Amino acid sequence: LITRVEEGSFADEIGLQEKDVVVSINRQPVKTADDVRRIQGTLKAGDAVAIRVLRPTPIPGGATRRTQWTAFFVAGTLPAGQ
Repeated sequence: LITRVEEGSFADEIGLQEKDVVVSINRQPVKTADDVRRIQGTLKAGDAVAIRVLRPTPIPGGATRRTQWTAFFVAGTLPAGQ
């Protein structure tokens, strides 16, 4: 679960948002923050990165607030210094 996205960061540039759930990075499953750190440690500047995300989307109407989850990919090339 993404709890914060720093303005101007790689995550911000590729469109990640607070409350997004990262499902995989470059086809490698992500279940914990340690998984993210492990995968991140294998990446270097200039690498292509594809992240599969689930994003909560409120469903309007009804007495109970429900959430629909939308799955999609965001991608970019890792810049130097990230």
